[in-house]
Amino acid sequence: MITFLRRAVERRGGVTDRLIRALMNVYGLSVLEARVVRLTIAGESRSDIARMLFVSPNTVDRHAARIHQRIGRSLKSLRGREADELLAELEAKLKKAAPRARQRS
Repeated sequence: MITFLRRAVERRGGVTDRLIRALMNVYGLSVLEARVVRLTIAGESRSDIARMLFVSPNTVDRHAARIHQRIGRSLKSLRGREADELLAELEAKLKKAAPRARQRS
């Protein structure tokens, strides 16, 4: 079954707000850290990410270190099969959180 996150990643241009919000909510990433993950999954290099986000490559490296601490995966690994695993894990966590959110309403 293809879910909204996987479809967004396959389109590459559509990997934006939903993925960023999910990463921030589930893993506690900052907006910039979530954008770095999104761009990495989309196949961008470290220097390209720095240029797109108007930061230095060293800043991208610092974000990468924090991302690794929070999600337990390196940025390099997110360019391959682990990106699918991260998305599946993220979807599972969102599904678990959804019933709790409905109960509070």
